[in-house]
Amino acid sequence: MADEEALLKQFAAQFAHGPNDADDTDAAAAAQHANNPENQAATNAEQSSTSFDTQQFLNGLDAIFDRHAAATEAGPYLEQAMVDAENAGDEAGLLTVLNETMGFYRSQGRHKDNQWIVQRALELAARMGLTTGTSEAWATTLINCATAMRAAKQYDQAEDLYHQAQDVCRHSLAPTDRRLAALHNNLSMLYSETNRPDKAELELREALRIIEASSVNPDNDIDVASSHTNLALTLLTEHKLEGAHWHAAKALDIYKTGHLEHSAHYASALAGYAQVCFAE
Repeated sequence: MADEEALLKQFAAQFAHGPNDADDTDAAAAAQHANNPENQAATNAEQSSTSFDTQQFLNGLDAIFDRHAAATEAGPYLEQAMVDAENAGDEAGLLTVLNETMGFYRSQGRHKDNQWIVQRALELAARMGLTTGTSEAWATTLINCATAMRAAKQYDQAEDLYHQAQDVCRHSLAPTDRRLAALHNNLSMLYSETNRPDKAELELREALRIIEASSVNPDNDIDVASSHTNLALTLLTEHKLEGAHWHAAKALDIYKTGHLEHSAHYASALAGYAQVCFAE
């Protein structure tokens, strides 16, 4: 399957930082929702004499990526932020840092280190009381943990975490929220990587349905086009050439109708269509 992970940046409202972290949900949103009155443990930050500024942390991380210095600077920056948030007693802030760290470590192939971050994030969420609720902070953390475990090829744990995220998202997100489409897309990749293309197809069809339902005009929406490309490639692995051709061609039609050929993702759509034609 072509590398369509970058396309997930459009599928979610916002994702973690860096071009290789496109399927992480927004850790800033996690901080915002973790700080609501429902989660009383998060008020520890207010009781500490040392403060941790979550927005300042995120701005600093953005600046590192903006100047393309992530390979050398992001790791130490994230590690220091963990210490600072913990010293400040800011559990919501620490959860934000851990969510961002998961995305960065995954992009760097630091899967062994990431398994420790995943465990720490899940334990922190439990301590904050998030695991018994349906907050977006908990959904965000589950999705990021699942994605980190999928990248580490810990597929059983990843699948379990994705299913937990689905249960939470059914209560915390609107039926047409594009983050739901991103979750289905993530699950489809897990199924593809574990040789279950039939299940991958079902997840991608659901992602496409959500994206189309949430779109103002599906005929010129890059997200819809990307979904068609993903589905075409999965159908190709199932040797369903007629369906693969239709979805691959539909993706190109959307780019042309919307005059979106300038998008970098147009190359993925062209490559997907070429792959289908070659198979035919």
